[in-house]
Amino acid sequence: MLPALRQRFEEYPVLWEECGDLAVQAERSQVRLMTGANEIAAEALDRKLASLRKELAGANPTPLDRLLIQRVVACWLQVQHADVTYTQAMQDGVDLAHGDYYQRRQDRAQRRYLSAIRTLAQVRRLLTPQVQLNVASQQVNVAQIQTS
Repeated sequence: MLPALRQRFEEYPVLWEECGDLAVQAERSQVRLMTGANEIAAEALDRKLASLRKELAGANPTPLDRLLIQRVVACWLQVQHADVTYTQAMQDGVDLAHGDYYQRRQDRAQRRYLSAIRTLAQVRRLLTPQVQLNVASQQVNVAQIQTS
């Protein structure tokens, strides 16, 4: 059985790439949690996530870019879920202790999201080649701008 499975994985890498990517599995679980049996909402959310990944990736993302973008998108999804859950709880009239729990959950999700964004920005800044020009004995540092 295992040798046949390995052969299939060799023939169709998309099988192991999809099944073995735990970040994709976590994202799918989060989408299912948020949308339940609503296939339309799930499809719309999947497309939104794909759009965010594409926007953040630009033309030629590095493997490190792709990993960090995956984290930014996962954190974005968690922030949205925390916001929706908090709003629904407030509409249901939760008590003060539960309201505080939902707000702490929002805050933690927001901190992770901003941290992921900051990390992506820092890595991109570190990987952007710098050009140094000396003009009339004045040093000018110019960052090469990447276009996507």
